[in-house]
Amino acid sequence: MKTGSSLIGLLLVMLIGALIYLQMGPMVPQVATPGNPALGGGSPVDQAWAATCLANKAGIQTAVQMYNISHPPMKDLDMNSLGGGVRLPDPKGGCQCKYSLSANGNVVCSFHK
Repeated sequence: MKTGSSLIGLLLVMLIGALIYLQMGPMVPQVATPGNPALGGGSPVDQAWAATCLANKAGIQTAVQMYNISHPPMKDLDMNSLGGGVRLPDPKGGCQCKYSLSANGNVVCSFHK
């Protein structure tokens, strides 16, 4: 009797673990996927540049929002107006990102789209 209840308990724990895994799996963000250059797929260096681009876009977007609080909304991205709070990587290091504002005011990268 004791081995039967242990086996049932083990199966129950495995079932709960599988359900948790299936629920959490789709929630993991995929920054870089192999074969998708827009998300940095390919070499580890390309993946690192894609992650850097995402971080840069988030920083620029925050700076644009802060600028828009006390100025008329920015239509074209002007990095000089945003102040020194946004530091971008040196293009000589291999960064091919060029940032601009979309029609709805979001920061976009011409390379990673």
